[in-house]
Amino acid sequence: MTEGLGDLAKRWIRAKRTELLTGNRRERENADAAADDAQRQMSDRAMHQAVRAAVPGLARWEDDQAARAAAADEQERAEILARPRAAVSLSVAGPWGSGTWQGELPARAERERDDDTGEVTLRVELETLDELAPQVAGRPLYALRLELRPYTGPGRYDPAARGEDLDPFAYTLEYAYRDEAFYYTPDAGPGTVEITAGEQQLDLDLPMQGASGDLRLTATVTLPPVGDPAAERAAAESQQRRAFFAGLPKAAVQLSVTGPVGDGSWAGELGAFVNQDRAEDGAPSLQVLLASAADPAPQLAGLPLLALRVDVADYRGPGHYDLVAGNGADEPGSALLLGREDEPFRWDPRLGPGTVDVGPDGRTLDVRLATRGARGELQVAATVTLPAPLPAPG
Repeated sequence: MTEGLGDLAKRWIRAKRTELLTGNRRERENADAAADDAQRQMSDRAMHQAVRAAVPGLARWEDDQAARAAAADEQERAEILARPRAAVSLSVAGPWGSGTWQGELPARAERERDDDTGEVTLRVELETLDELAPQVAGRPLYALRLELRPYTGPGRYDPAARGEDLDPFAYTLEYAYRDEAFYYTPDAGPGTVEITAGEQQLDLDLPMQGASGDLRLTATVTLPPVGDPAAERAAAESQQRRAFFAGLPKAAVQLSVTGPVGDGSWAGELGAFVNQDRAEDGAPSLQVLLASAADPAPQLAGLPLLALRVDVADYRGPGHYDLVAGNGADEPGSALLLGREDEPFRWDPRLGPGTVDVGPDGRTLDVRLATRGARGELQVAATVTLPAPLPAPG
């Protein structure tokens, strides 16, 4: 608890009285140091209060900052308590002797894929609140965290295999002190980490080092279901997208593709979103997005058909549009989302022509695109009947 100026003054008086009356040299020296500390804190506190009073808004800003910090701490505590509880059995042998503990701790297990390398990391975190920390060998156990990378599925792993590439914080045990953790490094010696079949259990045996000395940790943890935040976010976004397109008027679509991915055709209805805008140079532009609201999505060439986007620069109404002449090759926007949302087949003028013919009624589009994606090239042909005529360019 923070002392007020009155409490600091009382502490300073007590220390000075001891300094003046005691005949013990060590007590006198300790009292002198205590009085100096109290006097310094009084000076700092008085100066701070004077500044708070002199600077308009400072007191409110500091109080708001403190309130936000307290709210963040409370939210973090609530999130920890809301996690599923994992059965834990562990033993430690270290600076404070040996001990074992069995019980449950709030747990989180997640896998994450690096978009650039494809490498998967498995993260497991066991953590409890300070006041709920169990005692092991007479010391509180706050948290155990590990990052297993690269993670290739259930099996036994040698944490030293990464050598100097191992993140020094990949294996962390917060034990005895929150701010003085124990860590695993290859220099500490051999260790093992094992994920059992079905990702149901974690077994580990690690030598660890910290400021307080060396420690040996063995543990068995019954894992909660392993989450995939990126996949969960993608699923939520996909659900939102489907809900959006489910409420849009429908366009009749005939679509065919040819290429290394496969050949196929499909006919049906897709939600239609039409947008007309102006480019920086003032030229009118047209964007037509057609997407499926069905779950599962319709199949085209054996892959889920997700969306077709057509961009026409310098749109002037019904007629023939050469996308190369109108759009250029800098940022072509026309694309077919087939298979995966994050791997579109984009129109690329270097592969072939891109054309859009808008019928005289302003409702019919005939689209031809040469596209390229992560899985190769694809020729796309589509005939679209929009639910309403396109508005005349403004």
